[in-house]
Amino acid sequence: VADFGGRFQAAKYANDLLDFNDLTVLTAETLEKHPRLAEAYGHNHPHLLIDEFQDTNSAQFAIVAALWPFLKTVSVFADDDQAIFQWAGAEAENIRRFIDSLRATEYQLTINYRSRAVIVEVANKLIAVDPKASGRRMRPYKKGGQIRVSAYDDLNQEAQAIGDELATMIRKDIPATSIAVLVRSSFRAEHILNALRLRDLPVSNWLGQRYESSLRRSLMACFAVIRGKLSDRNAKRLCELIGVSDTGARTTKEFFAAHSQTSGIQVLAKLQRLAWENAKPSVAVGIAVQFLRSIASGLEAQILDEFIAEVDAFENYDPQFSLEHLLTELALGGAGASPTESGGVKVATVHKTKGLQWPHVYLVGLEKGHMPNRRADTAEKIREERRLCFVGLCRAEDSVTLTRVKHYDGRAVRTPSSFLEEMELLGE
Repeated sequence: VADFGGRFQAAKYANDLLDFNDLTVLTAETLEKHPRLAEAYGHNHPHLLIDEFQDTNSAQFAIVAALWPFLKTVSVFADDDQAIFQWAGAEAENIRRFIDSLRATEYQLTINYRSRAVIVEVANKLIAVDPKASGRRMRPYKKGGQIRVSAYDDLNQEAQAIGDELATMIRKDIPATSIAVLVRSSFRAEHILNALRLRDLPVSNWLGQRYESSLRRSLMACFAVIRGKLSDRNAKRLCELIGVSDTGARTTKEFFAAHSQTSGIQVLAKLQRLAWENAKPSVAVGIAVQFLRSIASGLEAQILDEFIAEVDAFENYDPQFSLEHLLTELALGGAGASPTESGGVKVATVHKTKGLQWPHVYLVGLEKGHMPNRRADTAEKIREERRLCFVGLCRAEDSVTLTRVKHYDGRAVRTPSSFLEEMELLGE
């Protein structure tokens, strides 16, 4: 691996190419080698504020250190008890380095304004087990709250029960957007997703590439015609889809004129017209799917049908769901809407929900092997898993439901997560 890495770096630099990590590392190196450049940035942006500082890596810390002498103020917000990205290179020790190296003043923020008292109390019990934790004990601003543990025989029983509960909640006018189902690993949500779809509930799937990237890119290219002006990426993607050479046309008017005789162009023109006439998202999606099917792009019919069905579900449950909401979520990789505006029940991994909150959270999979993960075979890895569970709890405002199953696939026995005992909830 090291040999490959060295040759990979050499090949990139020989061809004047950078990958994503280079953008950070080379920025740090450049600012360190050229203080005058750091000074210029410091004068242009004299006040620097960094959120989630426990998730920064050594290169990001180097950028801050290089800019610091030229800044008027630099402030960071951090919680080492929520450091859950060490596997990706994050170093929670940056918090202490920042305080010591930059002679910073530390202000302890110990009031939890998000979660109700019952949830904060359980979260405090969990994180206090870690001898290397911060030692802070959060105080709740809001009283009350609910936390419960639900045990099921298998994954199917769990999924059906959660599906029934959420359907009942939504029928009682609890907004779908106020509910989140969180998992440690995305496979753990597959049965639940199917149960929610069978009940025609609106779902915002944040588990990554819910729709394969080729479909998402194709849909984004189709909807790009709504804006009136095409980016280079979308113009080239549309040319690939309809099988023509890129003429350089970047307004939709020019693009339609240049390819007026090409199959599917009239469908795209219809999509633009309907969108400008404030058509419902489902109508616009139907036209986009019609276009994709007309050009025989090889996309699976079942995936396209599922996409249409999910957009229909959003409209049925949320009259405010708009085409703009749909475009926002497509850009993020899902099919729902952004968390603060519209959409459905959020289904996501805990890692993707840092900084977010919902009134009602289902934290799924409190079994050994899932949370903590089966690969957590050292004390440090167990500590990170515990912090992950802590983060999941702290996404909830009013209620948390912790679920576990006793068997996988009807055979493999699953024992309760050690975290349930640490939260003093094992008997629940």
